[in-house]
Amino acid sequence: MSFYPDCTAPAPAPPKGKYHGPGRAPGHVPRPPNAFILFRSHFCANDVIPQHQGVTQQMRSRVAAKLWGRMSPEDKKPWHDEARKVKQEHKIRYPNFQYRP
Repeated sequence: MSFYPDCTAPAPAPPKGKYHGPGRAPGHVPRPPNAFILFRSHFCANDVIPQHQGVTQQMRSRVAAKLWGRMSPEDKKPWHDEARKVKQEHKIRYPNFQYRP
């Protein structure tokens, strides 16, 4: 009898339940983006950090988060205004939407 797990045994199946991967359920309604998400999307789409080898999305997110944290409330205001506008549009498009984590 061995106290070590059998390395040749198949891996156990993942637990059943909610799956939050790329294969979302049909009809899934995404949450409206908040001010930071809009800022980060703009930050990455406009290549504020030039794309070259070694720059990952994680690095871009970290830089965007640091910039966001250093921005004044006045600098963040346009992003909050845009987030409110997008949220209103989302409400019109999906009137019965209710966030369920």
